[in-house]
Amino acid sequence: MITKDIAESIVRETMHRLHRNINMMDIDGRIIASGDSTRLGERHEGALEAIRTGKPVVVHETDRPHWKGSQCGINVPILFLGQTVGAVGITGRPEEVAEFGEIVKMTIELMLNQTLLASQQEWRNRAKEAVMEELLKDSPDFAAADDRLRRLNFRLTPSYYALILETDQELAYKEQLVKKLEDAAGPGQALAVIGRGLHIYVLMHGLTEDKAARLRVRMAEMLEHARVPYRMGYSLPAQDLSDIPAAFREAGYALLFGGREVGMTAYAGLEPRAIVFQSESLCKRRFAERLLGGLPEQLVETLQAYLDCGMSIHEAAQSLYVHRNTMIYRLKRIKELTGSDPQVFRDAASLQMALWIASEREAAPSAEAGHRPDSAG
Repeated sequence: MITKDIAESIVRETMHRLHRNINMMDIDGRIIASGDSTRLGERHEGALEAIRTGKPVVVHETDRPHWKGSQCGINVPILFLGQTVGAVGITGRPEEVAEFGEIVKMTIELMLNQTLLASQQEWRNRAKEAVMEELLKDSPDFAAADDRLRRLNFRLTPSYYALILETDQELAYKEQLVKKLEDAAGPGQALAVIGRGLHIYVLMHGLTEDKAARLRVRMAEMLEHARVPYRMGYSLPAQDLSDIPAAFREAGYALLFGGREVGMTAYAGLEPRAIVFQSESLCKRRFAERLLGGLPEQLVETLQAYLDCGMSIHEAAQSLYVHRNTMIYRLKRIKELTGSDPQVFRDAASLQMALWIASEREAAPSAEAGHRPDSAG
């Protein structure tokens, strides 16, 4: 069936190229779109004959009384999926417009096929978004998700891996990127959608850890080859469907705590920080203020460098470009001001937690940016 909107689009595009009046008729021969708006709704007998016979009908001036509602020109039946769905009419002297009939017919049939493909892709995108949204609910309806997946000819199998991709590309390019990511993973290996904050969510499944790692590298290489700046966080493997929401939270935390550097960040190793992040806010604030409230910025920077260097005084001093004795003096001052000795593991762990909490203020606006996709995509 040719809808009015599709018919109007066809008339606009075709008239722009031919500079001739074009009429689009439905299966009943009624004009549903035309460059001559006064003819809308008229029954076109010449077009109806073309639809009935499946052959072009040429209308000369002497034929007009025989074909009610017709003007001089040619009317050609339009086929879609093997069936006649309407006709197109080109107004003008038959000897001038007849040569355009087959070309216009092929163009319109191609446009109808492209419209169908676009419609099918839109449906597929919406179905994928609905599946992802369902899987990320606190209490997912797995039966509903599985039903949509079956319609997509997609079956999820363990192990599952969640990835969240952040890039500053425009929405139209991100839509292309979704397909490229799925293609990079291989047929049926990944489900990708555009979600909240225009992040891209990818769920890979049915993979060993080694194969998942290879697919992540393949995706990264594809992004780098396309010169797309990106940040990607990825989860630990999940074995059950019910663990998928947690896997995406892990990917979100990896993205959040991964800094601003381009590239991939694993959630593995970030669990202590993620647990601290999810703790009760007032308790965290009081804890951090008690330990760090009296520290000047220079000592905060020194403490973070020392912990980042695995509690190595030598490496921390090198990273800060200070003398080893200066480093030792600063650590001593940190102990005096906080009551916690950064050279003792238990105290160092407490100080690291306090630093994480203090850094949350900078990350707060984007803390929830990557955890759950919107159905709007």
